[in-house]
Amino acid sequence: MNALSPRTSALIAGTAYLAMTVTAISTLFDSEIVSALLESGSEAPAWPTDISSGILLQLIGLAAVAVLDVVVAWALYCLFQPKAPGIALWMAIARIVYVVVFAWAQTRIAAAWAITRADALDEGSIDAVLAALQDFQRSWDLAFFAFSVHLVLLGMLIWSESVLRKTIAALLVIAGVGYFIDSVIAFTMPDVTLRLGVYTFIGEMVLMIWLLTVAGRRETR
Repeated sequence: MNALSPRTSALIAGTAYLAMTVTAISTLFDSEIVSALLESGSEAPAWPTDISSGILLQLIGLAAVAVLDVVVAWALYCLFQPKAPGIALWMAIARIVYVVVFAWAQTRIAAAWAITRADALDEGSIDAVLAALQDFQRSWDLAFFAFSVHLVLLGMLIWSESVLRKTIAALLVIAGVGYFIDSVIAFTMPDVTLRLGVYTFIGEMVLMIWLLTVAGRRETR
């Protein structure tokens, strides 16, 4: 039996989702800044402080997001476990698998930051930083295979006779399929820059609002 009420579980998950969104946006680092250094042929005894600090800030932000992802997985499990224990468990496990791979990917950002702190700014160190950031992105793309499974299972759990919940469930499944396709494209057609997740992520935003405002109340259980 869950110690948390459905409404409390929903609020925890929604609040964690909101915190993740704010953190991810506020700590975003544009790797094109590093690419510009390579194109300009910049050289110096040390890396610019703003770039080194930007990479570190992104690392800290993504680490916080990973922790919040675990909170979301646990809270969503508590919310849906009474309805469908098996599906709820696999839904949570899929997100935890995503977090593990995501956290592992972040070690590449740490490697990039270490280079900016220890090496001089030259073509070799710029190439090394860009390679580390690209490795992070590839590893993150791998993690999204598990995340897509999580979203599809979550959509199954949310689906009910309610039009609102059917809509949210459909949006989550679409988002999951979008992330899955993005990961396939990343590994099979790396030159393709189109990412469906840029458009389908709206399902997660709708989920966040639902969790914060409606989910867990008697009429939605």
